[in-house]
Amino acid sequence: QGSARTPPQTGIEYVNCDLCGADDARTVFRLPVLAHQVGQYNRNVWDVVQCQQCGLIYENPRPDAAALRAFYNFDHPADKSFVENWFINQEDLNRGTWRQILRAMRRFCSSGTLLDVGCGAGSFLVEARRLGYQVIGQEPSPFFAEHCRTQQGLQVYHGYLEELALEEARYDCVTAFDVVEHHPSPVRLLHEIRRLVKADGLVVVSTHDIGNFWSRLHKDRWRHLYA
Repeated sequence: QGSARTPPQTGIEYVNCDLCGADDARTVFRLPVLAHQVGQYNRNVWDVVQCQQCGLIYENPRPDAAALRAFYNFDHPADKSFVENWFINQEDLNRGTWRQILRAMRRFCSSGTLLDVGCGAGSFLVEARRLGYQVIGQEPSPFFAEHCRTQQGLQVYHGYLEELALEEARYDCVTAFDVVEHHPSPVRLLHEIRRLVKADGLVVVSTHDIGNFWSRLHKDRWRHLYA
């Protein structure tokens, strides 16, 4: 029996599979909230489930739209400290990875307008700008959007991608690194990316492999389940 029929609570919502619409999932991970999040969402354990019909893995129940918007403000000191340490203070550690990705991208799209979805602290856009791309970011977190504008000198749209009504078929390249797993509807996000990229444009999407060796080894303690 799927969990979508369970009565919802404040701060959370129950959903069917985003890919096939089925209400037929089994729990694969159970994740206690972090210490400072106890009581924050009216639920202290999150279930990561797998659709029995199509295999999609997703969170159910999950924070609702209002709870997600509040979280991405990073108002709590523990949340702000985490994103500062992981995405800003250590951004130099990612430069090699970004340069490697850009070398591969340039084989298919060597110039033009590049939109980075969920651009975070903007370190990828900085590297792309150095190679001559015309770069634009999109970011739902006001904290990151402000950092990109004031500290990186980047143009960044603040808000959820599908709510921004950006111009259709405008971008030569659209990237989304480790973003799709955070989105309430991966299908809707990918449809919007397809709408925005030019017909002959390039789309680059990455996400964590929940079936890899480290996930199987660490199970509920695999760090990317919390990242």
